[in-house]
Amino acid sequence: MQHKIAGVWVHQGTLKSKGDFVATLELAPDGTYSDINTFSKPLPQGLSRIETSGRWRIENNFLIITETNSSPTNAHLAEEVRFEIVRLDDRELEYKPPETYEGFSVPTNHIVFRKATR
Repeated sequence: MQHKIAGVWVHQGTLKSKGDFVATLELAPDGTYSDINTFSKPLPQGLSRIETSGRWRIENNFLIITETNSSPTNAHLAEEVRFEIVRLDDRELEYKPPETYEGFSVPTNHIVFRKATR
């Protein structure tokens, strides 16, 4: 699973505030990651882009992310966040998010990322 999940994954959606967003998650084979989220309308905090990076690993069917860098200055760094992997194939990564992530309430539905092609 570690080898299959490495790569660049993209998720697009619409927020309750009616703005659109694009999340680009790069999981490098060496266990580092970077995540860039861009928003068509600024979030209530005034942010239109959030960048994070750190380490990732797979454990018991969970993608575990540990943020070590974040563009929002009030982020909780070095906190492990666990995403339950529901499905993973060569084109899609589907996971169940935790109830909150990066200080935001997350919908309980599954999130599907599609593998970016170069």
